[in-house]
Amino acid sequence: MGEGVDDNGVTWKGYDPQEIGVWAFSPYGKIIELSNGEVICAGWGYASDKGEIRSGIIRSQDQGETFGQYAKIGDVFSETDLTLLHDGRILALLRRGRGFEPETHYAHSSDGGYTWTTPQRINMFGENFNAWYTAKGTLVAACRGIDGSGVHNPGKYSPAELEKHLARRRTPQEGYGIHFFRAAKEDGSEWDYLFALPDPLGLEYRAHHEAGEPCFVNLPDGNLFVGYYSYDETIYDTLNPGMPHFTKSESTRIAHCFKRRPCACVVREV
Repeated sequence: MGEGVDDNGVTWKGYDPQEIGVWAFSPYGKIIELSNGEVICAGWGYASDKGEIRSGIIRSQDQGETFGQYAKIGDVFSETDLTLLHDGRILALLRRGRGFEPETHYAHSSDGGYTWTTPQRINMFGENFNAWYTAKGTLVAACRGIDGSGVHNPGKYSPAELEKHLARRRTPQEGYGIHFFRAAKEDGSEWDYLFALPDPLGLEYRAHHEAGEPCFVNLPDGNLFVGYYSYDETIYDTLNPGMPHFTKSESTRIAHCFKRRPCACVVREV
């Protein structure tokens, strides 16, 4: 675990491997502070070297100096975002599946993250769901859009398969990119789709991986800053030829990850 220094993140010190109770753990989403001063961080990884993927949280009782006390949220889930709800419960939004199943599930904890309800699917499709309270106290969320159908790669499936799936799964969402939502229920179990955020350079998104990882900051004027990544085909060609071999191999295996550029927009609540 990396350790912060009290200078607003300008410098960092140390890297301290810690035993947290699970074979592999990749932190994701927000670190949230509970009313008792503890901080918890969600992440996903593997229960063992056999590859059983699962989502869970780790806990710190010393303001992030050390982490441990792993608690599982659910099996077969990966990227997980945490939000402390107004009623004191913790909301987890969990990514699951590929192909016909790029779904988001939700779970709740009423005891500070030690135990969780059984994850249930929300009513919208997408990946990397992240939630946030606006300055006015409205629970909103954004995610990487699929295309409104809940299908990653429509071209992989026969017309009959696709038609059957679309008739069963279609939502109001349209197009790829970053999809923006408002909670239809205050517990985060249901959402209303509002709109898709634009690419600042006017890119017409063609695939689900060309935008993602939304995050939020409330601005002093009451507006909402939304940061996310978008896409640029030319970035890949400018990579440093002196990069480590591992990075080079990864850039070949998952080339789209090396074509991402940071961007942002401001959303005004009316």
